[in-house]
Amino acid sequence: MPPEQTLAIPGERADIKSERFVVDLQVAPDTALEVRDAGFDVVALEVVGATGWHGGAERATARVTRRPDGAAPEFTYGLDLDAAGVRLPKKLLRKLDPTGVLPADVDRLEIRSDSTLTRQLDRHTLETGDFATRTIVMKKTELRWGKMRLSAQGRIDADAKGFAEGSVTLVLREWRKMVDIARRSGVISRDVARAIKRAIEFKNALFSSDDVRVTLSFGDGKVRIGPLPIADAPRMLPSG
Repeated sequence: MPPEQTLAIPGERADIKSERFVVDLQVAPDTALEVRDAGFDVVALEVVGATGWHGGAERATARVTRRPDGAAPEFTYGLDLDAAGVRLPKKLLRKLDPTGVLPADVDRLEIRSDSTLTRQLDRHTLETGDFATRTIVMKKTELRWGKMRLSAQGRIDADAKGFAEGSVTLVLREWRKMVDIARRSGVISRDVARAIKRAIEFKNALFSSDDVRVTLSFGDGKVRIGPLPIADAPRMLPSG
């Protein structure tokens, strides 16, 4: 029999079915139970919400690994995520893509990154959420969804005031559609979406291609594309 279980999510419950669902966890041998290595491997995932929505994935693997002392700053954890055939609920898909141009499944999502936290990941911080991120190193991020493509590499650190500082280089195909999806999903505001489009169009004034390479620069409390500010820099560490 395929494994089956019930998952509690905010405001609703959902049933999970799969052909394979393996979870493993290694923790430090102490009362805090710091996470040393944790991950899951799932095949043919199907998620059905209590209100009738459906989602899932052909396969997905994820792993969080504590980087060895001396090889990285204290409290650094690596994230490896690889998912294929990610099926979005129809209601969410209609919100992101009301024109119906995109396929129902996200072809591929891959993330390889290191994050340095303010505290170790253990049973206390996971229960309370009482930690923040000092540094994010994006080694590889790739998204393929229909004709859309995104790849990202870069590094962001918290500056002396706790705001993001650094740069991330993006290679985008169908970038206008990506900006529209980010706006509809609430990731960015309408004003930020307009600013991003203006900045990219200004930077690529001589080209009309929907494929671009841009660098997001974070510094002095702002996010910029070239010389043009597009948004306030996110806060990584709490004030004070």
